[in-house]
Amino acid sequence: MIRPLRLCGALSLVAFCSSFALAQETPPQDLATILRRLETLEQQVSELRRQAGVQTAVETVARELRQRRPAFQKIKLAEPQAAGPVLPNPGAVKQTTDEEMLNPGLAKTPDVAPAPDRLALVVDGIEIRRQEIDDLVRFARSFVTGGDDAVMRHVVRNVLIPRCRAQAVSGDRGAALLQRAADLRKQIAEGGKDFAEIARSASEDRATAAQGGSMPALERSTQPMPLAKAAFETAAGKLSSVVLSEQGAHFLLVERKGKADPKDPGSPLVVTARQILVGWPAGSADRPPARIELLDPSLRTALPEGTKPVDRTTEFGDMQQSEDDALRAKQKLMGKDAVDADGTVVPAKKGG
Repeated sequence: MIRPLRLCGALSLVAFCSSFALAQETPPQDLATILRRLETLEQQVSELRRQAGVQTAVETVARELRQRRPAFQKIKLAEPQAAGPVLPNPGAVKQTTDEEMLNPGLAKTPDVAPAPDRLALVVDGIEIRRQEIDDLVRFARSFVTGGDDAVMRHVVRNVLIPRCRAQAVSGDRGAALLQRAADLRKQIAEGGKDFAEIARSASEDRATAAQGGSMPALERSTQPMPLAKAAFETAAGKLSSVVLSEQGAHFLLVERKGKADPKDPGSPLVVTARQILVGWPAGSADRPPARIELLDPSLRTALPEGTKPVDRTTEFGDMQQSEDDALRAKQKLMGKDAVDADGTVVPAKKGG
């Protein structure tokens, strides 16, 4: 059974190589047709690419052909390192696959620079930046049902606003809490201390501290989202970074990652880990409604129903315009076309 598959894979590889050879002698305007044919062939051999030796060769040919794509594109984009071109849609984030959850190193970086990290919301005086929202949305898409708007609402309403409320009522802006957790992490990472020993003596999660921080198997939807994100994005055997949630500052020692039932491919992904928590100081449970200041207008529908935010969206527009103006000036000076934050093409400056 394997030989016919490998033979078919070899024939497909020959077809790819023929396309590549033809592309070297083909006028730029015909390369689009060749690339479409290439993409069709890639789909046809999706199963064969798993065979040893076929995947690397096919991807190499595909990559080399695509490198010639800018030669016939109508709009030429600036190189990633050239003074900060940004994604046409700043709010777009890539969904993380299960395979990338298990192997964080597989996640690919975008081909262009990310959108600017602007201030987006202020809740009870605590600032929330757009990059934090997008990072959590990217993670939440792997388990929160619904479209983009539903995922955004879940992140803002159920994750970020409760965290900000906890920070505000404790009177702690997070820096001191993060520093305390970072000091504990340093004792383990650099001082050689035993994680379980530190967890028993210093962790404020009484449910896990007595067991040396050992937690039940974590699923993506059963823990505070920043903590779950750290768990799934940290390799087995490593310490996670310190993260803030509505519970406080946490970090983990990830012990194992994989399917809950290794024999069932459909079972959920889980992480076995130990946790150390530095909790927020106790605050009054009697709190007035949250004071929300809205800067990013795209988040208006993500706010809790009945919320009447202070409208500061003109400041967001001013920041965006300032960034776009700086991008236009730099790209024109360098003689390259660019795409600004709202997707507008900025032509390169011609001549003197």
